[in-house]
Amino acid sequence: MNRILASVSALLSTLITAALLVATPAGASPAGAGTLDPSFGERGVALDRFPDDQDLSLGSDQLLQSDGRTVLLGDARHGFGLKSGLVRYLPDGSLDQSFGHEGMAVTAFGKRVSIEGAGVERSADGGYLVAATRNTGTTEEPAYTVVTYRYSPTGKLDTTYGAKGLAVLDLGTPAIARSTTTDKDGALLIAVSMAAGQGETGGIVRVAPNGSLDRLYGDHGIAPMPGSDATRISQVAVDSAGRALLAGTTFRAEPGTEATRQVVARFQADGQVDRSFGTDGRAMTEVADINAGAALVIDCADRPVVAGYAIADETAKADFSLVRYTENGERDRDFGDAGISTFPVSQDDDTPAALVTDDQGRILVAGTRWTETPESQLQRPATADGLTASGSRPQAQERSGFELARVSPSGELDQSFGQGGSTVSPLQAGAAAFSIATSPRHGIQIVGFSFTQDFVYSLTTARYLS
Repeated sequence: MNRILASVSALLSTLITAALLVATPAGASPAGAGTLDPSFGERGVALDRFPDDQDLSLGSDQLLQSDGRTVLLGDARHGFGLKSGLVRYLPDGSLDQSFGHEGMAVTAFGKRVSIEGAGVERSADGGYLVAATRNTGTTEEPAYTVVTYRYSPTGKLDTTYGAKGLAVLDLGTPAIARSTTTDKDGALLIAVSMAAGQGETGGIVRVAPNGSLDRLYGDHGIAPMPGSDATRISQVAVDSAGRALLAGTTFRAEPGTEATRQVVARFQADGQVDRSFGTDGRAMTEVADINAGAALVIDCADRPVVAGYAIADETAKADFSLVRYTENGERDRDFGDAGISTFPVSQDDDTPAALVTDDQGRILVAGTRWTETPESQLQRPATADGLTASGSRPQAQERSGFELARVSPSGELDQSFGQGGSTVSPLQAGAAAFSIATSPRHGIQIVGFSFTQDFVYSLTTARYLS
């Protein structure tokens, strides 16, 4: 393990705080909502690396269990690509030694196979289902398929699942897993991207208990995003009626160009498009001159909330944006400015990655602060992030910290949280957030990665007071 060591020395305490953790924002209470929880990990942050990872451990998703334990899904370097695994933490941020090997369960499915995790969910037996993207090609000529595998509650690979533990979903075309959830029956749903001409589109697939593709769902196993626009898929969620919703970004031409609209579509429980939602099953919003939909949550009133970034031409800066829809797919005029709430978190570019609602109906948004550091861009880890070139932000930027904002049910920043409704945690030399979870007992958690000046990447979990 490469966990940051505890220290009683005042000098080391100062160095660790400066290098790894965010200082309490000016004007904020040290013990106030939006500050790092000192009872978790090392002053609110747990850093770990997978065994034999060389220099790359990337966190991507999490489960915050009711008992306070956290299961983190992450990836590590493996040959030309990645291997995926789980880490389980106790409520205090220490590794759960009863899980896997010393708290970690990592499986490589072949020396020349890359596996990149997309999402983790609980299985019916209390174990863990993982959806991932497998690449059996090369970095230059990838061959992507969506796969799933299952671990027992104690972190052992279930070799009775699929073929020797790995189930391959044959979608008839190259595909990438983007995110996961479960439906009202506990079945695994996966948001997937697929090639479509010179661009990409996608949809939702449902996985049977044995790991096979459920051909009765949608159109022979896939519920495709309605419409003909090139669309980058981001996240799937399920409402209280069992209907699945899918969010993403539509493009003027093809992914890799500037995004135009955030989009969300709704499907009936059998995977057919719900034409009563929005216009022919989908709702789209153009927030600013450039915008993208990155995350989705369904609130307690079954209203979809899509988070993304918005860039106005006059500022050329990315800000957080939230769009809330009514249950029938119209913009909710009681939220923000005619259904839209846009706000900065820092003076740099702010890009949301995930969101969740708490027990009071407030919206918590996690994201990444980007700053201009061209020299570090050459040393980014290569991942299977897209069938085509991923992202539309300038390539001279780097990820420099976790961002967290709390928004009221009416769409305003919660001034009692952090500093004016948000907080930024510049962990190590840089960091990026990918997942958020919350519970009344255990606060707010963000999972992602952080890296040192030498570009050694660590799994990173930060817990905040709520």
